[in-house]
This record gives sequence, C-alpha cells and structure tokens, in this order.
Amino acid sequence: MLSPVLMALITLLIGVLTSFYFEVKIPIYLLILLALLQAVWGIKKVSVKRQFNYFSAVNFCVLFFFIGGYLGNQSKMINHSDYFKNIEENDEPIYQIRLVEEPVEKQASYKCLAEVQAVDSKSSKGTVLLYFEKGHKSEKLQYGDVILAKTPLQEITNKGNPKEFDYRHFMEVKGIYHQGYVKEENWLLSGSSASSSYQFIIDVRSFLERSLEQTVLKKENLAVAKALTLGQKDELDAALKQAYASSGVMHILAVSGLHVGIIMMITGFFLKPLKRLRGGNWIYLSLMLVIIWFFALLTGLSPSVFRASVMFSFVLLGLELERETSVYQSLMVSALVLILIQPFIIFEMGFQLSYLAVLSIVYWQPKLYKLFHVPTWLGDKVWQLTTVSIAAQIGTFPLGLFYFHQFPNYFLLTNLIVIPLAFIVLGALLLFISLSWWSFLAEMVAIILDVLLTFMNTVVKWTEQLPMAVSQGIFISAIELILVYLILVFFSQGFFKKRSRWFIVGMASLVILFGLRINDHWGFEGQQEVVFYNSSQGVAIDVWKGKENYFMATRDVDEQELDYTVRSYWQYRGGFQDATQAENLGGAGFYRLGEKLLFISDSTGIKELEGIPKADYVYLYNVNYIRKDLLHNWKEKAEKIVLGNGISYSCRNFVAKMLKDKVHNLKQDGAFAFSF
Repeated sequence: MLSPVLMALITLLIGVLTSFYFEVKIPIYLLILLALLQAVWGIKKVSVKRQFNYFSAVNFCVLFFFIGGYLGNQSKMINHSDYFKNIEENDEPIYQIRLVEEPVEKQASYKCLAEVQAVDSKSSKGTVLLYFEKGHKSEKLQYGDVILAKTPLQEITNKGNPKEFDYRHFMEVKGIYHQGYVKEENWLLSGSSASSSYQFIIDVRSFLERSLEQTVLKKENLAVAKALTLGQKDELDAALKQAYASSGVMHILAVSGLHVGIIMMITGFFLKPLKRLRGGNWIYLSLMLVIIWFFALLTGLSPSVFRASVMFSFVLLGLELERETSVYQSLMVSALVLILIQPFIIFEMGFQLSYLAVLSIVYWQPKLYKLFHVPTWLGDKVWQLTTVSIAAQIGTFPLGLFYFHQFPNYFLLTNLIVIPLAFIVLGALLLFISLSWWSFLAEMVAIILDVLLTFMNTVVKWTEQLPMAVSQGIFISAIELILVYLILVFFSQGFFKKRSRWFIVGMASLVILFGLRINDHWGFEGQQEVVFYNSSQGVAIDVWKGKENYFMATRDVDEQELDYTVRSYWQYRGGFQDATQAENLGGAGFYRLGEKLLFISDSTGIKELEGIPKADYVYLYNVNYIRKDLLHNWKEKAEKIVLGNGISYSCRNFVAKMLKDKVHNLKQDGAFAFSF
C-alpha cells in the first residue's frame, strides 16, 4: 500500500483539480464528519499496527480529497459574496485600496498588487493588479499606502491569439481576476497600514539596493546582481534575458531553489563545527532555518523562493533530526504543506519545475554518477556537476518544451561553467551584504564581483551565439507531455532493473507518441486559413497555405509586438520566423483567397471607394466613419466584418448596431480566423 503521505498528496491534488475545473462546493460540516471518522477508526489502527486497514485508508483518501476541494473553493475569491466586484452597486464606485507590495516603475506607469478593502464604505476582499499613471503623487507611493480611488477595474482577459501565453489563467491561479489603470487625478492618499516586520525587510532591501548601486558594478552586472540577491529582474535587458534562456541557464536569474540550495550549502559549511558542541545539532538546525527564511524574506518572499524555502526546510529537518525518512518523504510533506497553504500553486510552472528538478536529481544523479569512475579529485567534481545537470534536465526538459517550446542544446556546457560561477558570485554577494556597513571592504568585494559577473555574462552570450544554440518551435500537447514522462520512467526502470517488459511498454508508448507527432505534422497539410491577430498596435494578418504563410502588417507593429502576438503561432505551424513586414496596408486592398474575397481598408481607402466592393470578409482599421450604403451591402452579402485598431468608439457601436452578429471586434472578441 502507498505511504499515507503519498496517498494524502495524490487525493489532495485530485480534490484541488476538481474544485478548479468544476463548481463543486464542499460544506465544512462534511470535512468535520470525515475528520472525526478518521480520528475514531484510523488513528487507532495506525498507532497499534503501524498500517492502514481498508476502511481507514478509504476514509483517509476521501478526507483529503474533500480538503482539496474545500480549499480550492475557498481560493476562488471571485465566487465569494464579499469579493469587491460582487458588492458593487453603481457604475463608478469608490474603492479603498491598500498596496501590498512596493510599486515597480514601468515605462509609463507604476505597477503593483493591491487589496480592495472596501467598496463605497462596504467592507470587501480581493486582490487587484494596478497601474498608476506616472506623476508627482504616484512616484511617492510605497508599500502599505491606503488610497481612495475612482477608477474602472476590468476583468483580466487574453487577446485570444492562437497559441499565445494564457495570461488570464496565469493570474487566476494567483487569485487575481481584475486590473485597472489609475489616472493621477482619480486617487488620493488616505493613510498607511504597513506591517512593521515587512516594512523592516523592505528597508533592508532598499539599503542593500542602494549599496549595490553605489559600487563600481557596470549597469548590466548591477542588474544581474539585483536579480540574484533581491529577486529584481525588471532592470535586466531583454537581450540578456534571452541569452540566459537560450543558453539553458535562465534559472540562474530567477531566485529559486538553486539559490536557496547554494545559500544552504555555503552557510552549512561555516556552521558545521557547531555540531561538535553539546546540543550543537539544534543550534545548527535553528541557525540554518533562520538564514534560509531571512534570505527568503530578503528576496521579497517571491513564490519561487517561498516554495524552495519550504522544500529545503523539510529536507533539512528530516536530515538533521535523523528520522527514518527519505528525501522523497520530505519532498512530499513539503509539497503537501504548500498545497494546503495555497491550493492553486499546483498550476504554477515554477512549482512544477522545482519539484520535478529535485526529484529527478535525487533519483537520476546517483545512478548516472555510478556509471563512470573518475580517479582525480577535480575530474570527479566535474563529473558530479555534470550528472546533476543531466539529471535536472531529464526531469524538466519535457515541461520546458510544453511551456517554452524550445530546448537549449548547449545546456550541459553552459551549466558546467555558469553554476560554479553562480556559486562563487552568490558567495561574493553574501560577503558584500555582510560587509556593506564597511564601505572600503565592500568596495573591494564589489570589484571582484564585477569581474565575475562580466565573465559569467560573457560566457552566456558566447554560448547563445554558437550554431544551433537553441531548438525552437517545439510544441507538445498535454497528452504528449504525459507520454514523454511515462517513456522516461519506463526506459529508466528497464535500464536500471534489467527488466525487458519495461522496455516493451516504453517502446509502445514511444510509438504512440510518434503517431501523435506525425498526426500533428500532417494536420496542417492542405489547411488554408486567414488569421487576423488581436494586436495592441497596428495590423497583423497571416494568410496560411499548409505550412507556408504570407504575413501582412503595418509598419507600427514592432519586434516586441510580434513576440507577444504572432511568433508563437508561426513556430507552432512551422511558418517563417522573420519579422519582414509587408508594404504599408494604407488604403483599400482586395485579396482573392480560393472562392473567398477579402477586402482590407482604412479610412483613406473607404473615402476613395467608388461604388460598393463585394467581399465575403471585410477588415477595417483606423476608420472613424463608414457610409450607410456600405454597411447595408455588407449586412446582406458579407460573412463577417472584422474591426481592428484605430476605430472610434462611436463608429464601433454604430457598426455593431447595424450589423449585429456579423461583426467581430478584435479588441473585445479576440483574434479571428477563417478557412478558405
């Protein structure tokens, strides 16, 4: 029978998933009843016989299933009666809002999370994402400020473009459903309600940030240093972040389990002599836990650091208390605790990658390490690091393909250089923090740190420039993801246990995977479609014939917009990757697509039209006025009228009223596609 912790974890996961995808409400009295049954029938059996009987095991699983369902329901704040959107009574309510983090400066605004404490003096709950217009008032905003704001809070939505990042889901699992843009004149400061302990951490972070800024660190190196120690990635250059991602070491920049593990190793080395003292194990354990959690708070207690701190805390407790437990058991307990605290954490990519990486290292690294014996000390250390990198990559690369659609081909080379460097850099940063009060010594450390960071960035950039540094455009479905992991499990079991049946099952799974991939490949053959992308700026249109595409765009669609809007679908379908734009789409243009006729026009083209163009599909942008005779004709003969950017509010409403269900508003309805 499975261990109680694993049983609890599996059933808890199923309960959370059920509550997320299905509106099933779990009454609290049912949990109490199941808990009482477990107490009466289960605990006695476990304490006496050290094992579950059948009834106790079933009740135990049912209990944790309902706990997962109940906690999942409670985490859906939008369904609560006191959620701020559920108690609004007029179109322009006044919100009392408290900032729960330090505002981050963006190009044209200040971004931060805030909790809505009241709506028109009625107490409420809920977290919202806010963007404050830049101004004299907003630049002074800080954590804990309470403001009164009169601004629309809108539901977070996606653009609806094919294969784009699901930002709505990303925020939903964090319990954030609405966002708003607050103009400078629409809010006023009401007071402050900052937690003194959290404010202390913010003050320490601010002091360290100023200390780093006053050193000789180059701008690029300063941004990396802030990312490594304070978890601040906003100052990182986009090209540098892309270089780290393409080289397979993006985890270096994101403060996570790697950094917590390095901190634990460094502090553990210096604190290990304490174990020789009487009661030294307890002193050692206490200091280690304090340091781990202080580092977590110092980095802003980001979700990734919080996860890693919980995970390593349980591993440390299991090791130091010398319980008869395994690392697997400690990992399961830590995951169980995290899910109980924040049920929807299971959907977060960082949570999945962290646990898969650690589990893979624990399972694979010892087995890979034993395959070869390296006689020299240095060679042995290099081989250890190599096996750790390979093991971590085995566990995480399928998920990387699923989320990022790319694979860094030189990950092993980069990790062998960058991870030891990151160990030294993080140690130097810790030394800098310890000496930050002594400016002379801190500056000496900063000079060394600048050299190390320059070398690390140079290695990463050099790796990115190597031929075929990254394989892109690899899309796998959720079913294919599961199949890849099953294949890894089956073949590893067959290899290490020397059982042929595992290889047979693995080969069968591999055949199924190839079949699905071939089906995906041939699925586009003969498929012809037009895609009108929901772009934040300008016009972006693709005409697809199989895997070949003709891309049309106005010149105001820049590289960044292409990345957010178009490129994912290009990679998915295997189309071209260049950002070459078509000639200016100004005026009117007709495109014959099989038996369909597409008409694209802006205001200039509309004005110059002579007669009424007959078209099956009409795409309009930058239009403020449309003649009624055109609308009447399109109402009778056109299949769909697509409204793009630059169309006035009154014009949109007029067209929608005239043509009704024949209108597709890209801004409101998302991207639009049709086959021809």
